[in-house]
Amino acid sequence: MDTPGLIKNAFFAQAIGGTGSLERGANEYEFFRRLFNSGLTISSGGVITLSSAFFTFSPPLTVPSGGTGIASFTAGDLITATGATTLAALNAQAVGKVLISNGTSTLPSYSDVPTVTTISAQGVIFPATQVPSGGANTLDDYEEGTWTPTDASGAALTFTGVVGFYVKIGQLVIASADLTYPATADGSNSVIGGLPFTIAATATNIWGGFFTAKTEATADTLVGVANSTTVVPLTSAGANITNATLSGDRLRFVLCYRATA
Repeated sequence: MDTPGLIKNAFFAQAIGGTGSLERGANEYEFFRRLFNSGLTISSGGVITLSSAFFTFSPPLTVPSGGTGIASFTAGDLITATGATTLAALNAQAVGKVLISNGTSTLPSYSDVPTVTTISAQGVIFPATQVPSGGANTLDDYEEGTWTPTDASGAALTFTGVVGFYVKIGQLVIASADLTYPATADGSNSVIGGLPFTIAATATNIWGGFFTAKTEATADTLVGVANSTTVVPLTSAGANITNATLSGDRLRFVLCYRATA
């Protein structure tokens, strides 16, 4: 390796404990020997390796020099630009806080209660498979769809003209249906099944609905059966109605209930 006869870099001079300049020859050899002892090695192939602990920069290297300009970080910190050539650490926050944008040319920040100022044309999208939340103030589901009312009385009846729709908001389900009973003399109590979600368990069957149209005068109301996907037509006195009573009748109704999730 050929170097100038006189090395005038003060750093090199300090490497051998002196000041001023280094003369070529013995002093040059001593300079490299001390570097080797301090963490610099040269392999037989000429590859130079510096120990990572050899250099300490104080203050830290700036961004233009290839550094961050930040002396230390805490686990979870994020690096954000504070200017064209400066960076800063955005410190980690408590669990549950959300990183929000404060607009262009403004540093982002964490918030306990972020505000959504713009919603896309698609609206608020929930996952296809609900991720239930135990929070009383957390909306964790929204779904729209169709369902097929079926005979759940055990008589294996087949309804005709069947139509069913529902909307689910959180645990609240609003289901509607239109169906016609076949001609039957079966004396079993009428039970309509196939609800899109299981009705939440309660001490009594408190969820129910009403008929929007019907051809059977005694059919007055409907009650959802807790912890099931069935609904029972009842008279105004709360008595069951048989399949035979509803033979050939058309029922249109709306049911509101709380789902299990």
